[in-house]
Amino acid sequence: GGEQRLPIASLTKLMTALVAAKHYHAATRVEISRAAILEDQDFGQLQVGDVFSVQDLLYPLLMESSNDAAAALAELMGREAFMDLMNLEARELDLANTRFVNPTGLDPASPTDPINYSTARDLAALAGYLAKEHPEIFQILSTKEHDLFTMTGEFHHTMKNTNELLSFEGWPTPIVGGKTGWTPLAKGCLVLVLQSPKDQGYLVNVVLGAEDRFSQMKTLVNWAYNSFTW
Repeated sequence: GGEQRLPIASLTKLMTALVAAKHYHAATRVEISRAAILEDQDFGQLQVGDVFSVQDLLYPLLMESSNDAAAALAELMGREAFMDLMNLEARELDLANTRFVNPTGLDPASPTDPINYSTARDLAALAGYLAKEHPEIFQILSTKEHDLFTMTGEFHHTMKNTNELLSFEGWPTPIVGGKTGWTPLAKGCLVLVLQSPKDQGYLVNVVLGAEDRFSQMKTLVNWAYNSFTW
C-alpha cells in the first residue's frame, strides 16, 4: 500500500524545512507575525514580535512541529511563492503523488477543500533524500531536547521532540531521526529513519493513518529487521 495518496499532517514540515534550508540563508532574520501565531492547533510557545534566525526556527518547526514556525518561514518570501517551491521540490524529487497546499499540514477548514497529501513511498524517498543531502535537517530531527534562543541571544524556551521513539534503544542500529504528524483527518503519521545494518545507507519507515503511530512504527521496524537478510 505504498502508493495510496493519504493526508500527511505535519510530515509536511519535512518539505517546509527543505525549502527553507535551500532558499534562505541560515542567518536570515524572521519576525513572528500575528498572522503566523493565528495558525491553528499550535502547541509551540512563539509570540508575536519574537525574532529568530531561519536556522533557529527550524528547531521548533521540526522538534515541536510548530505551525507558527511553518507559517513564519513561508511568510518570509510570501506564502504563495513558498508553496510553489514546495511543490516544485516535490516534482524535482519525482514525488508524483505528493501535493502541498499549506506549509503546516493542518486540515482544511472545510472537508471539500484541498489537503496536503502524499504516499508512503514518496515520503520515504523525501526522508532518504534529506538524510543524505541535508544532514543538518536530520541533526534537528534526532535532537531530543534543545534550548531556543532569540536572535538577540535571549533564552526563549526548552523544546522537547514530539518523537518519543528517539529514546527507544531496542533496535540493532541507531535512529537517525524522524518526524511526527497528527490531525483529525490524517490520524497518526510518522517517518522514522534508522541506520541500515552494515552501514548500507538508511532504513526509512513510514506510517500513515495510524491509530497508534508509535506502536505501529515499532511493529513495522521489527518486521523490517526480522524479514530482511542484510
